[in-house]
Amino acid sequence: EAASAADVDRSLTLPDSPRLIVLGPVEETNCWMVSTEGHVVTEGEPFLLGLASLFTSFYNFNIQYQNEACCTLEFIQ
Repeated sequence: EAASAADVDRSLTLPDSPRLIVLGPVEETNCWMVSTEGHVVTEGEPFLLGLASLFTSFYNFNIQYQNEACCTLEFIQ
């Protein structure tokens, strides 16, 4: 059973910067959500589309990577 976007918005305190939320076990990471400004803005599958959506969020909303994650995100990009 997977959580809906409304469940995630209601039960978690989401950060302002974009985040990729993966649903389900690590071995079966098909479902995902992207949150920004504290709310889930999109969801879907497969995982690679979620990763692309995350990077698109940074670009479209003109948001800089956080210092703590900057090197990792630039490497993946």
